[in-house]
Amino acid sequence: MEEKTVNPGNPDLGAPSLPLAPAHAIRMTGDAHDGIAMLSHLFALAAGSRGYHLYSVPEYPAEIRAHANTLAGVHTSSLAFAPYQEPIDDRTSFLLAMNPAGLKLHESCLEKDGILLANSDSFGAEELACAGYLENPLAGKNQLFHRTISVPMAQLTNHAINLTRAGEKGALLSYREVDRCRNLFALGMLLWYYSIPIDPVLRWLKQKFSVNPSILDASQKAFKAGFIYSETANVFPQVPAYHPLESLSKKGRICRMISGNDASLLALKHVALKTNRPVLLASTSRPPSHEICSLAAKNTGDGFSFILADDEHAAASIAIGVSYGGGLGCTAVSGVGFPHQSEVVSLASAAELPLLLLEYQRAGISTGLPQRVAQSDLGMALMGRNGEAPLVVLAPDSPSDCFALTLLAAKVAMRFLAPVCILHDLLNSRASESWLIPEPESLPDFEFPHFASDSSSGPYECDDHLARPWITPGTPGKEHRLGGNERKLNSPQVSFLPQDHLAMNRHRAARMQRIAEFLGPLPVSGDNGAEILVLGWGGTKNVLEAACAMAKKSGISIAFAHLRFLNPLPKNMEMILNSYPKVIVAELNSGRLFALLKEKFEFNGISFTRQDGLNFVISQVEQAIIQFARRES
Repeated sequence: MEEKTVNPGNPDLGAPSLPLAPAHAIRMTGDAHDGIAMLSHLFALAAGSRGYHLYSVPEYPAEIRAHANTLAGVHTSSLAFAPYQEPIDDRTSFLLAMNPAGLKLHESCLEKDGILLANSDSFGAEELACAGYLENPLAGKNQLFHRTISVPMAQLTNHAINLTRAGEKGALLSYREVDRCRNLFALGMLLWYYSIPIDPVLRWLKQKFSVNPSILDASQKAFKAGFIYSETANVFPQVPAYHPLESLSKKGRICRMISGNDASLLALKHVALKTNRPVLLASTSRPPSHEICSLAAKNTGDGFSFILADDEHAAASIAIGVSYGGGLGCTAVSGVGFPHQSEVVSLASAAELPLLLLEYQRAGISTGLPQRVAQSDLGMALMGRNGEAPLVVLAPDSPSDCFALTLLAAKVAMRFLAPVCILHDLLNSRASESWLIPEPESLPDFEFPHFASDSSSGPYECDDHLARPWITPGTPGKEHRLGGNERKLNSPQVSFLPQDHLAMNRHRAARMQRIAEFLGPLPVSGDNGAEILVLGWGGTKNVLEAACAMAKKSGISIAFAHLRFLNPLPKNMEMILNSYPKVIVAELNSGRLFALLKEKFEFNGISFTRQDGLNFVISQVEQAIIQFARRES
């Protein structure tokens, strides 16, 4: 592509004409009051408009009562980004430490030649002692990294806003208000270094703080001050030289940053509009599923509604009531609340009613670690019900895929009148990435087994998909009975006869096979006739895909596949596993998917797992691939 110079941001600020950075990662860390989540969100918002493919994952402490400047209270956000069509890289080349505790917790993640940008105003004796430092790691012989940039952000922010010391005569804002703006000063420095436009941030600030002119003015001053300081103070040891990419927003299409929760909610609202049927989300305030509840409560209307229930069983019961009434009932659940809904899920399977479960996985047992990453609930989703009650289980592979997969899940639930579970992990739901908004005509249509008023069949007579009519209560001449008791095939008549129970078990199993045909085969990328296949599922796709690309550069003939459909498995699953001499199944649990595949199919493979509440590291996966590929069978 022809290289060209682009002047990002406001030309009045003297923005540098710098090119686009290659694939690597930034890590931002600090205390709760340092505004790390807002900082990373705005960086991603601005960078997404410049042609970066971003993947942002926040990490919150599990202990909300942690004291300031302690390791237990550190907030972190990791942003892996790369030009489009290139794999991400999780090596941290830039670490922003807003306090000593954040640096202490993440200093080992920074590469040897990486850049450390620190807020020196937070590195006082008391803060250093809380973090466990005996000496200041930013200066003198104790300096941790030779590319350390120590900036008094609080002082510079105060000067930019008040021009005098906060709290003294003539100050515009209090010290507390000024202190809340220093994350914007740091953001300005980052955007200058990476040659990223500042206009998206300025627009966001204007929209966010339009009702408070003094805060808006202070925010803009702090942000612009950080941008200007990076250029005039010459603080960075070396400014990178890269080339820009073409704009992603072409032909009227818009590229925006979207989180998995935003994408899921947007999909549910689209279902309500597209089908002209009510969609209701019922949930509790249990983390981490509470995050989509907060979004849903603010975005009701156009056929979509939300209700906060007292417990998970009540939430699922409300949802199935909506489905019985002719709408789509949905419930968001996480942790120990998932087993509480098993009775209602079984009822949906027995009565053949659509039900959509958004299940948010978290690390640990019982209360566990609600803010840590894990693929911990696959076993519960597959087998966590009494009897032979099948549940369709899907898993998105990226934050933006939450939109497409939620639409698909709703389509399956409403076409087959079956319960469907979407297994989210925090790498998808809480993370954000750049998303090219799809054209409306490209979105799928929704098909129903039968419309009640047009159907001449009985309430349990099946169509070619083995789905019964979806009859809305109150339809004249279509009175029928639903329940949880076993019944005769194609009939509402309750039956306890062994042959009827066997027929119904076979019917439910056959319907799952029809759903597998509906979902389609599993795609595989990579070398034809590769010697090794890497198989994953859920939010680990970015890391696994990048590790495969690195292993290929080392001379390994490799293929990659990522499951989005976990039950039923793709029809070509056995053929794929038998097509490669070696298979690695990578997942963030004790090897649940590997055990399932080994139970069903014969293949030569190993399980590669991680169970410490963190995501895979590209280099570690790459080494595992190389070692397994070179091992004698």
